[in-house]
Amino acid sequence: MFVQMKRFIVTAGNSYKVIERFVRKQDERPSCMERQQGFLSRELYVKKLDISREEVIVLIYWASEEQWGKYNVDDKSELEQAAFEQVDYIIECIYTNYRVR
Repeated sequence: MFVQMKRFIVTAGNSYKVIERFVRKQDERPSCMERQQGFLSRELYVKKLDISREEVIVLIYWASEEQWGKYNVDDKSELEQAAFEQVDYIIECIYTNYRVR
């Protein structure tokens, strides 16, 4: 298994904006990521850091690093992601990956 972790530090009261980006609404069809072979699941966590900042963790589980890599190569939303990361409520954004042994 392979896990992709996205960690966002946002200004207080804005964690819901990050969460909305990653949660599918009931009437929406599965996203490109959800339809990708090897996609297993996604989890979201929110933590208040202090009165001015919140942390949002997005964990995305893949069956293998190879399948994640295929999605990453095929992903056409790089420009969309870059625009998302430039919004004023995001203070910091870090991506890391883990192989589960």
